[in-house]
Amino acid sequence: MPFSLLLVGPGEEFLFRGLIQGTLRQTFRPGSAVVIASAIFAVSHTTALSGDGQLTYMAVVFVLALVLGATYEYAENLVTPAVIHGVYNAVLLSALYLQVT
Repeated sequence: MPFSLLLVGPGEEFLFRGLIQGTLRQTFRPGSAVVIASAIFAVSHTTALSGDGQLTYMAVVFVLALVLGATYEYAENLVTPAVIHGVYNAVLLSALYLQVT
């Protein structure tokens, strides 16, 4: 869980918000950049789940990415979305752990 909180969330935010969304913002308006980067983020997570729940999972991930992207635009830094993403991952992993045990 610390790995997810401290590395995965911030690493993905650096890639998807910092690099991808930041690059898209040079060509598109901020709202469009958020939507496109969020779609890329959701598609990149398709391998995380298969079967009946995959579309639902992708929709949840897309909405999460929209929130993270908007937060990045509003806060004008990566720290806030990185913390939100890390906490989201930690809560999700904790819930999965509790279901298994």
